[in-house]
Amino acid sequence: MAVAWLVLICLLSSWSALAAAGGRAGAVDGDTLAFADRRVDLFAIVAPAPQQVCREWVRQRQRDYRCGAHATAFLNSLVAGRSVFCIDEDSGADIVRATCFADGRDLGRAMVRAGWALADRRQSDRYVRDEEVARRDKVGLWVGAFEPPTGGAGQ
Repeated sequence: MAVAWLVLICLLSSWSALAAAGGRAGAVDGDTLAFADRRVDLFAIVAPAPQQVCREWVRQRQRDYRCGAHATAFLNSLVAGRSVFCIDEDSGADIVRATCFADGRDLGRAMVRAGWALADRRQSDRYVRDEEVARRDKVGLWVGAFEPPTGGAGQ
């Protein structure tokens, strides 16, 4: 019986370490969420900075648009009014990196699949296939030209 209690205590202490954050969140940028008490970087993705400008094709001509602002707005739309739960993946003293979910949807996967973020291969290859699909379907950043955010695969 003592062993069962020890196992239960270990599991509970591990679970609390896994839960990086939870509750209502807003997007700081296309790959960072802000909760009431902390910021969380979405694990294994990288998105354009809020001020980044990209180019897209409109009526057979390219024009500039604020792709970083679009990425931020898209992430905000994914979490708006929803409870967000994050699982710690690779946190350090200064930064929390986690896989986060809203209504059961993996937010990193949703960002990459919609083309508003790239798979960050330095952290994991988890979203590489989703990036390939977005690129093939020419969605989000892939509708035009862009400078790859630091760590992403690029064009």
